Amino acid sequence: MGLAASCKYTGALLAVPFLLAYLLQAHRRGTSPLRALAGPQPWAAGGAALGGFLLTSPYCLLDAGTFWQHFSYERFHMARGHFGIDPAAAPVAYARELWAGFGISLMPFLLLGVGVRAARLGGPPAFRAGHARIVVAGRVGGAPSVR
Repeated sequence: MGLAASCKYTGALLAVPFLLAYLLQAHRRGTSPLRALAGPQPWAAGGAALGGFLLTSPYCLLDAGTFWQHFSYERFHMARGHFGIDPAAAPVAYARELWAGFGISLMPFLLLGVGVRAARLGGPPAFRAGHARIVVAGRVGGAPSVR
């Protein structure tokens, strides 16, 4: 988590699923959530993540003012929407980016691939459509797609 957060601050959000998985495992063993959090494991994991972050991003401490300025900008960036796009208008903006990136020659193949993938998933149509949007958004943003 610390290395992921060092590369991109939103990597720190990985703490949520890790913590939930730890608490679910404790629940299956019959341990209360408070007792599980009082143990050394979650604190050691958090410390290791923080240590990894600080080792790979030392200027967070060495120039804390600049770090806080940049971090505050990223908070603002995430609050207003990715690339400043209103979340309600995001599908249209992503479609424009796809068109600009793929053009008329590759767009049919992209849509065909997304359609085939959604058809192979099975499940309710809403799930397939949601998964197709994740795949397309992942390709637009340059991130690997969800599989």
